[in-house]
Amino acid sequence: MDTTKLKDSKLLMSPEEVALYAIRALEKNRAIIIPGRLNRWMAFSARLSSRWLTRKIVGYVNRAYCPR
Repeated sequence: MDTTKLKDSKLLMSPEEVALYAIRALEKNRAIIIPGRLNRWMAFSARLSSRWLTRKIVGYVNRAYCPR
């Protein structure tokens, strides 16, 4: 799999950033975290939108990063 697009993306968080969020959540005894504002917004908007719209958006994002 070619990961060059993934490394250059501004939408993805680095492993270090995600690990920092996880450590902070562990210190606060939180079981579930969604690191990053964009990720939190996407999780929230998925609850508000219909399933078909959510599937379309997820399919579009997946095709952009993982072409067949």
